[in-house]
Amino acid sequence: MFQNWMKKKVEDTLDQPEQNETMTLVEIPDMDYYFMMGDVPKQDNTLTDSLNLRLKSLAEKNKRATILTLNFDVNVKGHIRSLEENVHPQISILNVFEHYILPESGSKRVYSEFITGTVSESINEVVISEDNSTVQVTRYELPSSPILYIDQFNEEQQLMKREEYDIHGALRRVLHYVPHNGVPFLEEFIRDDRSIYMETIYSGSAKKNTVRHINWYKKTGITTFVKKSDIVQQWLSDIQTKNERMKLMIAEDREIDHDLFKMEKSDSVFYAAFVHDAHYEENPRQLHTHYEELFKQIRK
Repeated sequence: MFQNWMKKKVEDTLDQPEQNETMTLVEIPDMDYYFMMGDVPKQDNTLTDSLNLRLKSLAEKNKRATILTLNFDVNVKGHIRSLEENVHPQISILNVFEHYILPESGSKRVYSEFITGTVSESINEVVISEDNSTVQVTRYELPSSPILYIDQFNEEQQLMKREEYDIHGALRRVLHYVPHNGVPFLEEFIRDDRSIYMETIYSGSAKKNTVRHINWYKKTGITTFVKKSDIVQQWLSDIQTKNERMKLMIAEDREIDHDLFKMEKSDSVFYAAFVHDAHYEENPRQLHTHYEELFKQIRK
């Protein structure tokens, strides 16, 4: 069905001088449409006009469309709410941490080693001494200036730990660093009750700080991954198999292509990726190396 629709669209585009006229002639298939990207789109830049038009055209045809965002974001709830105000109400916006990992998470332990030494409902209520040379505070660029980071240094002024807070002053992530090279070796993700629900262990190498493994502390036990993309692929796999409806999964972000096209899919699922003129070399027939790899995966 989808292949026939694409074939018809291409044939009509070649025959018709105006592409806009062609789009009105071809019926959009009754599928679930998923647009995948790294960060939650920002209305002022990341959410491009072309994506906005695609989402709007699907919503107006009563097709189910969802934006899937795959990166961690301390303020994901607020960013999603802000985006929802600017897109069609029929468009869903989901994040892998907020809508997949957190609902299934248990707890490793409660985080209590606060850099300030004080536990509070909001870090912005804690008085932080400006005379402490081992603590550095970074704030959001807003009039109210809530705290974004708190960094802890040793006596040699080497970074030891960073606590990252959301706009409301709740702790969301803690990074532990190797003092002599300043790269993280442990990343801990924190939920509302200050418990650690996931951790990433890195090699700690200054040359290439690769992931050693990721522990997800689920309600049913610990699940371990060897790389971050494994989590995303598991989420996408669960989405694909939750029902038998036809689905089109579209990679909007070039970093997602590699993971998407490696996945096994059912006959009712289709993969796609947008490639624009900016992805080509000066010679319009020559793709950047990264995109040549993408097309190799597509051909498979």
